[in-house]
Amino acid sequence: MSKLLSCAILLALLTVTASFARAEKAASVSDLAWMTGSWAGPAGQQTLEENWIQPIGGSIASLVRMTGNGKTSMVELIVIE
Repeated sequence: MSKLLSCAILLALLTVTASFARAEKAASVSDLAWMTGSWAGPAGQQTLEENWIQPIGGSIASLVRMTGNGKTSMVELIVIE
């Protein structure tokens, strides 16, 4: 299940990136500020969390974590420049 969710997140990011590439104005990392915040939700028997921090210095970063049964099964660090 975690691979499916990771693929879905990657696909969403690629879609957003592709739409920015087609825009007339040059895209910047600050255009991704809408992603800022923390979200958590069920992923099967586990919980998937995303924590995005404000864009600064030309990058935006995220920590993604999957937990369940008292254990962490996946941690992903994302940096977009």
